[in-house]
Amino acid sequence: IPAGLFIRSQSGDSSAKDVTAEFTVGADSVGSYSFSVRAKALGREVNLANNIRSTMIEVVEETRLKVLLYTQVANFNIGKIRQVLARDEKIELDLGMDVIRAPALAENASRTFGYVDLPEDRQGFNKYDIIILGPCELDALTDAQIAGLYGFVVERGGGLVLLPGKAEFGPAGWKNRKIKSLIPVIFDPDNPTIWPSSPGQIELTLEAADSKVISPSALRDYKEPAFPYYRIVNPKPASTTLALIKETPVISVHRVGRGRVCLLNASKIFRWYREDIEGGLLYRIMAGLTAHMGRITAREALIELFAERAAGQENKVKFEAYVCDSSFVPVAGANVLLSMQDEVLSMHQVSQGYYVAEVENVRDQSIIATAQAEISGVFLGEKTIAVNLPSARTEMANVELDEKFLRELAKKLDGKYFHADDIGDNGSQMFETRTLMGSSQRMMSIWPSWLILFIICMILSVSWFLRRAIGLV
Repeated sequence: IPAGLFIRSQSGDSSAKDVTAEFTVGADSVGSYSFSVRAKALGREVNLANNIRSTMIEVVEETRLKVLLYTQVANFNIGKIRQVLARDEKIELDLGMDVIRAPALAENASRTFGYVDLPEDRQGFNKYDIIILGPCELDALTDAQIAGLYGFVVERGGGLVLLPGKAEFGPAGWKNRKIKSLIPVIFDPDNPTIWPSSPGQIELTLEAADSKVISPSALRDYKEPAFPYYRIVNPKPASTTLALIKETPVISVHRVGRGRVCLLNASKIFRWYREDIEGGLLYRIMAGLTAHMGRITAREALIELFAERAAGQENKVKFEAYVCDSSFVPVAGANVLLSMQDEVLSMHQVSQGYYVAEVENVRDQSIIATAQAEISGVFLGEKTIAVNLPSARTEMANVELDEKFLRELAKKLDGKYFHADDIGDNGSQMFETRTLMGSSQRMMSIWPSWLILFIICMILSVSWFLRRAIGLV
């Protein structure tokens, strides 16, 4: 690591079986950075090939997520969520409030305060990276709006955050099957709302720590009890629970198609806000959720890129790209360029929307690659990936595993076996050079087999008598 970039490190209990070490490293400029971590061998460790791991990180200019916060009900929760979203520098926020029922007053408020309408079709939804739905009556939306919202998650890969609401204005009251399939939990059909409220402390799950959405430090400044809103029977099989209040999931996330949907199942969310500590718990939760949910930006929505080592060819990496148009239909005949380090390749089409390229002589354990696609002069998008590949196997990759064979071989050849760790720097002095001179004699018969000589003589004799008999001699 270059001098000045290493900031700090933190290690776990060294006596534990599994130890986690965290490193904080700064980046002084935009670009690619390669890092390697090596673990010191312990005793007579056999396989040293897995003691080192390398990775590459691409530092890019921060891309702002385009977020739509839409609600049909004005309350304190919406107001505080709007404040923390506006505070987050990585977010470009649009606010849609269909609260005023009188058309003239609603239009005047939209012009004055810059409110936006809920998109009418798929293209309108797809321009956002994340959509946060406050209390709203989704069953009253048009078929095009419901199809657009569903496609935004499943096909576009967008992030959808659902907030609770009363009756038909909340997820538990929605009837549309497409919309209900997006909800990550199953509500109690008889009594979906918890009443009277049952407050408790927010507890993070192991999945929350693993996902980095919420850290335990985010709860240190919040000691007040929190209130779950809905009574949940079960999370759906593919759902991940990040936080609980008395065994009731309050933050649940699951993946639907390419996108993710999160249910924030809590009432009185506005109490999580703290102006004196930069938004408090509410800011940290929303910042973590938006970063987690908005993984596929609009620029990356139409192209996916994957990389793996080619089967049976350790030094060759195979890249696969899937390219779609704005309707998420696989595109044929697109111009797809792959960039890796200083090399630029054209990916050839295998089938409609499926493009492949192979790069040889890649021994690095981690790589960064970018694919860009266009068709008929229309830019479709680009995708950058940082991939950790399995280590390339070489002739000397696993010599430690052959120790038993080498010992047997040395014994057969009347030699000696030395482990590499036992030789050290003075290995050459272990072997004394000597010069040996000598002579040897061995007498060999010119005819190793007398039978062969006898047969040759017989053949020559018979040939001579035959030639004499016919007068040739």
